[in-house]
Amino acid sequence: MFVYAIGKLVLCSKIKKIVNIKEFLRSNINNLAIASIKHAPYGIAAREFLINSDLWDHISQKIIYGENINTVLHYVVTNSVDSGIIAMSQLMLINDTPNQINNFIEIPQELYNPLQQAAILLKNAQNNDMAYKFLDFLKRKDIQEYILNAGYYHVI
Repeated sequence: MFVYAIGKLVLCSKIKKIVNIKEFLRSNINNLAIASIKHAPYGIAAREFLINSDLWDHISQKIIYGENINTVLHYVVTNSVDSGIIAMSQLMLINDTPNQINNFIEIPQELYNPLQQAAILLKNAQNNDMAYKFLDFLKRKDIQEYILNAGYYHVI
């Protein structure tokens, strides 16, 4: 197993302007969407951020939970919530589309545990040359640059 990328969290809104994360979340927002804190890694990281920033007690009653970060993105794009915490990679995917979200701020990585994206070679693929080629592909410098530009931290 090796980690080839680290996910980034962002706070975003199509309704309200975000200049400072803490000020925004302490302001008079109606709600904040995050992914499930029971099983979604980005939801768990969002909760860690809110706790580590001393915001959980203030905002927890305003949280709307989505099944996953795609649900949260849908809530934000459709203006169903004031704001949401999603993956930077999601913002990159919808960039230059009618659903584009220009109002976002990256959440400092030190406020949540790393969202590791890992690759592993399965036991039944140990004799498969293509499996090894794919792992080597993920390590290539040009692919790591692509991963970085897609909204992740690269680690290789």
